[in-house]
Amino acid sequence: MKNIRSGAWMIVQICLLLCMACCVLGVRYQVISWKLAMIVAGVCVVLTTVLGFLGLMTALMGMHQGQWSGFMTGFASFLFSWIPLSLVLIVWTGSRDFPLIHDITTDSVSVPTYEVLAARRTGHENSPDYAGQEIATLQKQAYPDIVPLVMEGNRGEVFQQCLQVAESLQWQIVSSRKEDGIIEAVATTRIFRFHDDIIIRLTPEEMGVRVDIRSASRVGKGDLGANARRIREFFSQLRVQGVSDE
Repeated sequence: MKNIRSGAWMIVQICLLLCMACCVLGVRYQVISWKLAMIVAGVCVVLTTVLGFLGLMTALMGMHQGQWSGFMTGFASFLFSWIPLSLVLIVWTGSRDFPLIHDITTDSVSVPTYEVLAARRTGHENSPDYAGQEIATLQKQAYPDIVPLVMEGNRGEVFQQCLQVAESLQWQIVSSRKEDGIIEAVATTRIFRFHDDIIIRLTPEEMGVRVDIRSASRVGKGDLGANARRIREFFSQLRVQGVSDE
């Protein structure tokens, strides 16, 4: 009887894991909102964990009573529960290394302002406006290397280099105004296909052209460092592009 019960728990656990996978696909293909998906996935994780610990109790009882088939089935259910739980622990542990911010910029004083992309934000998404000094302080503490980059050459040359790098990173260019030195683009995350907005601003200086960039997530309070990594990758490739064009 206990074998049947533990086996049924495993079937339920499998169904819950499939439900979590459907949540990921639902967000990816915009069938459900990410908030609803997080709630459903969270419930699935809790239920799977509860069933897993019930399986562990069944396994201990089976071992105590010498019913080894019951022990194996219950223990398998317990191990199975660690699949979603371990994923949650990995994300939670990793998130502690990053501040709870989703808007990263190389210039927090004169912040590059979204124009075309601002109109694409909906009411349930993050505001396109920069949150202010508190966010700037958190960014400086977490990402002190996110600063403007000065490139050699005139603004037209650097603009073309920035455009080439953005396209090579598979960003969707939504606006490129060479006369203003402004590029607006959208980056799409791999798994959930969230949209992050990017603006690149070029300013002529005595030593060359200053490149500022801002990358902000449309949804979520934090980004697990995604926007900072995106800026680093862009600057890294832009330096290579500048050298190759010399």
